[in-house]
Amino acid sequence: MKLTVIAILALTASAAWALELETPHVGADIILEYLHFSEDSTYNAQGIYSQETDRYRIRKIAVLVEGRAGENISYFGEATMASCNGGTSVSIAEAGVFVDPAAVPFKIGIGQLHAMRGFSLGEECGQSVLLDKPVWHKVVSPSCHSLGVVSEFEMDTNGSGAFSSQFGYFNGSSGTAEEDWDFVGWLQYHTPVEGLSVGGFYEKMHLEMNPETEGYEDADRFGAGIDLDNGTVMARIEYTAVSGVPMATRVSGCDASCEDIENTGLFLQAAYNFSPDLSWLYGVRPYAGYQVWDRWSNAGSGDWKFSWMEAGVQVNVEHDSWVTVGWRGPAGTPDDQPEDSSVMVVRIGTEI
Repeated sequence: MKLTVIAILALTASAAWALELETPHVGADIILEYLHFSEDSTYNAQGIYSQETDRYRIRKIAVLVEGRAGENISYFGEATMASCNGGTSVSIAEAGVFVDPAAVPFKIGIGQLHAMRGFSLGEECGQSVLLDKPVWHKVVSPSCHSLGVVSEFEMDTNGSGAFSSQFGYFNGSSGTAEEDWDFVGWLQYHTPVEGLSVGGFYEKMHLEMNPETEGYEDADRFGAGIDLDNGTVMARIEYTAVSGVPMATRVSGCDASCEDIENTGLFLQAAYNFSPDLSWLYGVRPYAGYQVWDRWSNAGSGDWKFSWMEAGVQVNVEHDSWVTVGWRGPAGTPDDQPEDSSVMVVRIGTEI
C-alpha cells in the first residue's frame, strides 16, 4: 500500500509539471475495525445467510487525488483497499475526467463513482451515520462503483432553494454497456431550510435474472427520501422499491422468477452532534437507525419482511479522527427464515 501511495503522488506531481495543471488536492482515508457476532451466521450484502466469525478487518484504506486542468476540465481518482470489494488488494475504486467549465454549473464526462441511487447509496463507504449502507444496497445495484458517462447540473432559484441532478448511463454487472446496462437519474431539491433536502432517483437496468431464457431482462428501481444535516441534527428517511432482483438475492422459499420479484425497503436514521467541554474531545455523535426490507413485497401471501435496529456513538478525538462503537441486530424475522446475527463493531478512522 505504501508503494502505491508513493507511485500515485509521483505520477500526479509529474503530470502537473508536464501539463501545467493546478496543484491537485491529495487526501487519504484509513478505517479499521473489529467485529463481534452473537451467532455464527448472518445475512451478507446479497441477502444470503452464510457463516461469519469475529475478526479484525480493514474497512477502507484509500488515497484520493482531485483537481482541475485549466478552466474547463476537472478530474479525480481514488485507489482503495476496502472490505466491500474483498479487502485483500488495491484497486481503482473511483476515477473520472469531466468537461467542467468553472463558470457554468454543469459538467459531463466519463467516470467510475457512486451513482446517486438515493442519499445513502450515494455516500462514501465508511462515511455514513450508520455502520453500513442499507442492507438491500446490493439488490439495488450489484456494482457499488458504476462506470459510464455522467452529467451533473446545479441550479439556484434565487432564495427559494436550489436543484442538483445527476444522470448516468453505466456498464451493467458484466462490465459492458451493450445489452447489460444501467441508467440512473437523480434529482435533489435543497430547500431554504438549512441542511434540509428532498430527492429521488429512477434506475432502469438490464440484468441476467433467468438463465432459462436468452438475453437479459428489464429491471427497475426507484426511491425517494428526505435528508437533514444542519451540523447539529442529522436525520433521514428513505423509501426504495425494486422490480426484478439478481439471482443471488432471491430469498429462500420464494418460488417466483427473479424478474417477477419485487422488493421494498424503508430506511430511517437520526443522530445528534454535540461538543463536550473537554480538551481531548472534539465532538460526540450518538445515533440510531431502523430498516425494514420486504424481500417479496408482491407476494400473494406470507411474511417476507426482515427488519433491523441499530444504535451507537461516534467520538471525534480530533476534527478528522474518530472512534465508533455501534451495534446492529434483528428487530423482526419471518417465522420460516433463520434469524440474523447481531453484530457489535468497534471502528477507528482518520482522514488526512
